[in-house]
Amino acid sequence: MTPHNMTDTEIDKANLIDSSINMVTELLAEQDEYYPLAFVVDLNGQVKNITHFDGNENPNSEELMSKFLDIFMEKADKGELRSCALTYDVRVKRDSISNTVDAIAIKIFHVAKTEIITHFYSYRKLDKGKIEIVENWNDYDK
Repeated sequence: MTPHNMTDTEIDKANLIDSSINMVTELLAEQDEYYPLAFVVDLNGQVKNITHFDGNENPNSEELMSKFLDIFMEKADKGELRSCALTYDVRVKRDSISNTVDAIAIKIFHVAKTEIITHFYSYRKLDKGKIEIVENWNDYDK
C-alpha cells in the first residue's frame, strides 16, 4: 500500500527498489549470483522487467548494462516510460573508513528529473540461500 502523499516520482522509486530487491533476493537464493537487471515504470505506473538475451549464457556485465541503458533511452525517446532502474552487484565502500562490502546497486533514472541516484543496499548471505540487508545509502551521480 502506498501513502497518498507520495508523488509519482517517489512511488516509482519505491516500486523500482522493491522490484529490484525482490528479484535479486530470489536469484541469490536460487543461483548464488545474478547478472545486471533492468526495470521500467511505464506511463500507467506499472513496473516491468526488461530482458535482453543475445545468445550468450554468461554475458559481460558491462556490456549488458550498456544494452539496458540503450533500451532505456529508446523507450524514453518513444515516451514509453516514466522511470527506470539498472540493478547490479558491487563490492563497495560506504566511505573512506568503511570496509568493502557486497551490495546491491540500484541506479534510478526518472524522465521528470535530471539527477541520477544510485541506491546501495549492503547485504550478507545467511543460511538456506537467504540474504539480509545490512544497511543502505544513496550516492548522487555527478
